[in-house]
Amino acid sequence: ELAIFNAKDVLKCLLGLHPHDEGQIIFNKSNFQQMNENEKMELKSSIGTVFQGSALFDSMTIEENVMFPLRMFKNMPFDEMLDRVNLVLKRVELEN
Repeated sequence: ELAIFNAKDVLKCLLGLHPHDEGQIIFNKSNFQQMNENEKMELKSSIGTVFQGSALFDSMTIEENVMFPLRMFKNMPFDEMLDRVNLVLKRVELEN
């Protein structure tokens, strides 16, 4: 039987914020429950999440807030991180 859930709940399960009770989560043809911890971390690092309330660090600029997960989970040079931040800000029309 196929059950449909809202994207918010599925993302919470994928990020480990909400345990799933039953069934399977298939993402890109891979069963999330059968992934090892490294595979789960790799998947989580490719998913961006912005919560609606209190999501930003008040002490940081927008650029620093967007860069924060890259600094935490990616091993990339600062220039590459900055290019990625500028790209995603441009996508949502928040550049400059």
